[in-house]
Amino acid sequence: MRSVASVLPVARRAAAPLRSGGRPRGFFPGARAWRRCLPAFAFALFAAVLAGSAQASEPVSGPTTGQLAGGGYHSLAVDSHGRVWSWGENAHGQLGRGDKINSPLPAEARIPEGVQFLRVAAGEDHSLALDREGRVWACGRDTHGELGGKGSEIQNMLQVIPGLPPATAIAAGQTHSLALTKAGAVWTWGAGRKPAGGAVAASLRPVQVEGLPPVVALCAGAYHDLALDKDGRVWSWGSNDSGQLGRNSRNKEMQPGPVEGLPRDIVMIAAGETHSLALQSDGTVWAWGGNRHGQLGDGGSRSQAVPHRVPGLAPIRQIACGAMHSVALTRDGTVWAWGDNSLGQLGLAIPGGSAQPVPVWSEQDSPSQPLGAIKLVACGGYHTIFLKQNDAVLAVGHNYFGQLGNWDTRDRDRAVPIFRQCLQ
Repeated sequence: MRSVASVLPVARRAAAPLRSGGRPRGFFPGARAWRRCLPAFAFALFAAVLAGSAQASEPVSGPTTGQLAGGGYHSLAVDSHGRVWSWGENAHGQLGRGDKINSPLPAEARIPEGVQFLRVAAGEDHSLALDREGRVWACGRDTHGELGGKGSEIQNMLQVIPGLPPATAIAAGQTHSLALTKAGAVWTWGAGRKPAGGAVAASLRPVQVEGLPPVVALCAGAYHDLALDKDGRVWSWGSNDSGQLGRNSRNKEMQPGPVEGLPRDIVMIAAGETHSLALQSDGTVWAWGGNRHGQLGDGGSRSQAVPHRVPGLAPIRQIACGAMHSVALTRDGTVWAWGDNSLGQLGLAIPGGSAQPVPVWSEQDSPSQPLGAIKLVACGGYHTIFLKQNDAVLAVGHNYFGQLGNWDTRDRDRAVPIFRQCLQ
């Protein structure tokens, strides 16, 4: 039975005003769109580190975060053979196919023969991929140096970013990128600037983030970043207008500092446009930052500059953030979501959204029961992706550019299957 939730009095689509072309204004903060900590998911033997979350764990068999990713208006996946698949918007070449044509169907990115990838991450208009050798590849918009290039070009095929040590994880913000090295150091590149100022990074070339202990996981919001150290502490830096750094202030902080009030056994982190999530080892979810659309899950709409527990959830094993919505996967394979639902991204027929966690209902063809048997979730700016136990991939939410991968471009508030023949 669907649980009772606080429904936000927001008219449908009001939260995501559209540009011409059906694109919400902005992907991350500055224009109220998504920031994702990049959740992404896959089929490999590796510790997870995310579109939209980042997790620290021992290597495990089967899919892990990092090989499905939702960008602003495009989606990425890595299959079991190490190939990158992409679909959705491609105006800046972010699909990596050698052209700039939008696609509502998954197709392989063009990569050199013999290269195998482990992880992907997606920003608003750029994409990152991590290969088995630890090299980071990028394509899409490079206006602010998010590809580690000249800051003025568009790349429509994945190319190696020079100057980086071997990496184990990657993350993409709106106009900046991150990589985690094997030594536990964080590197960043790109401008990450809001129109009114403020930046996470300010280098066209990769530079190391100073002031961090050895890190095991990272994620990128639109203009703020989170890192998880080996002792279970969360560190933050960047923009902080909604308290998304969790440091009991709203001052921008360019130097990393510890998030206040969290337990010392955090195992996963995720970042949205102006909010952040953390997952404790016992399955408790903590939230802080912007809350205009209920994305903190506390039943209200006031932002919080320090973390608080998200009530009403069973033990959780994975978290993910979209622009202004949050998703949690329980240990029994069901999915709960809260926050903005203006484009159907919660997978619920709730106008506006929900300020408390509610179960995501089943796919379009069987809408009479909660969505179950899920093993991974990922968020784009205004869409959500689910990987089922049988390896079927579902998606819900904004679809103007075909980012749901189901052949059409109609927004959906019930999960629909991605055209699976392309992802076998």
